[in-house]
Amino acid sequence: MKNLKQYLPGILILILFFTVSLLVYSDYGISFDELIQHEIGDVNYKYVFENDNTLDTYLDREYGVGFELPLIIIEKVFNIKKMNHVYTMRHIATHTLFLLCMFAGYILSIKLFKNQLVAIATLLMLLLSPRIYAHSYFNTKDIPSLSIVVLCLLTTYNALEKKSILSYAIAGIICGFGIGLRLMNMIIAAPLIGYLLLDIVRNIKNYKLFIQYFISLLLFISLGWLVLLASWPALWKDPYISIVEFYKNLSKFRWDGSVLLNGQIIRATELPWYYIPQWFTITVPLFWQILCLSGIFIVLYKTIKKPFSILDDANTRLFMMAIFCFIGPVVAVIYLKAVLYDDWRHLYFIYPSFVFLAAFALNELMKTKLKIPAISLFVIQLVSVLFFVIKYHPNQNVYFNELESREQDHLMRKYELDYWQHSYKQGLKWVAANSDKETIFINKNLMLLRNFWCLEPELKKRFVYTEDESQLDYYLEVFRTDPYKYSREESIHEIKVLGSPILRIRKMK
Repeated sequence: MKNLKQYLPGILILILFFTVSLLVYSDYGISFDELIQHEIGDVNYKYVFENDNTLDTYLDREYGVGFELPLIIIEKVFNIKKMNHVYTMRHIATHTLFLLCMFAGYILSIKLFKNQLVAIATLLMLLLSPRIYAHSYFNTKDIPSLSIVVLCLLTTYNALEKKSILSYAIAGIICGFGIGLRLMNMIIAAPLIGYLLLDIVRNIKNYKLFIQYFISLLLFISLGWLVLLASWPALWKDPYISIVEFYKNLSKFRWDGSVLLNGQIIRATELPWYYIPQWFTITVPLFWQILCLSGIFIVLYKTIKKPFSILDDANTRLFMMAIFCFIGPVVAVIYLKAVLYDDWRHLYFIYPSFVFLAAFALNELMKTKLKIPAISLFVIQLVSVLFFVIKYHPNQNVYFNELESREQDHLMRKYELDYWQHSYKQGLKWVAANSDKETIFINKNLMLLRNFWCLEPELKKRFVYTEDESQLDYYLEVFRTDPYKYSREESIHEIKVLGSPILRIRKMK
């Protein structure tokens, strides 16, 4: 009962967010990668349960399916066949996983800081980074990876604190599952293995502890490996060769498209080194970034001042791990010259480490005379974020912080906006609400068709897609890198975020 009371504020916040999600989930459209993610899950399902060997030659076999496969199983068990119902289920499941894992972050914060205000601040930072919040509905690729990282950090901390064989075994299971979701999540396991090796060497003359840490290391690695294999069927036939091959494929991904950065069209294979740092800097709430940088400085200062604390102190070990897991992947993709696109979403899994470093700084500031200014600035930033999330719902995925101008068309000139094109659903609904025609002819393109799937049946029957412009009633287009076909003056409706249009509709006749 005492523990329940301790976590009650976090539970209430979790219930509030889940209640809101039940009211708003249908506002989000289908994103560009959702169809291929569903296909990846389906191919793996048929491989596991139907003896279909398509997976052996499948192009996207290098993606782990620890989340996608359960989604397909749910779809099959409950006989969900209509596409709008399939994607509704996927959106609810993805967001629910996100909420539950962020609550695990709240539990970890309570353990780390013993401060309810800091724990609530941690939970709100985890939940309310606007881009990540929107993606938590329609991104089954990057959000599950981010979410499980929070569980990895929690179980890792428990292992570092309790130092029991069982706690390391549990951490191995969770970390193995996390790596199966995204191969780069192996960066979470690396520090814990390093700590265990250090503990083994330190206790080489203490037989009991030596054996305890040695068994813990074996269990952490072996259980993690088994869970990784279980959640990734493409590894089953030749795991060691396949995992090296998949790593090479993912680090130099086969995408030869272009991105819009600082007003320039750049091929994804020729990105400047600062691509990820810039996108992160302009799309994460600014004060939280200041807190994180302060947290990194304070952690390093304290560790240098008391270097032996890393030998036994679980908090010091976790925060050093957080620095490694936040900065390490960024350095890695810069060094490898990895093919990246779509802002920094491929590295969303670094965000939990960022948040815990920011929370560490906030906790330290609350012990000083800067307590009131720190809390005040945090509240101001939180209110600003909430204002954006509410005002621009459901297009929080196009959030930019105060470093970028709100001048008309500024963002459109410099960056990609709704690159996953989920706003087409809003466009279709607007057309249906503002046209008195029973049959409405609109332009045909892939993402319009996909978002057509998640419309209500009575709306679907009104739309007819055509490539013949002479038949069109309305022309809908979103902004990624190419200029709009029709100007603002020719348009009847725009969806704008921070002064820039992410979707434009022209009435053709």
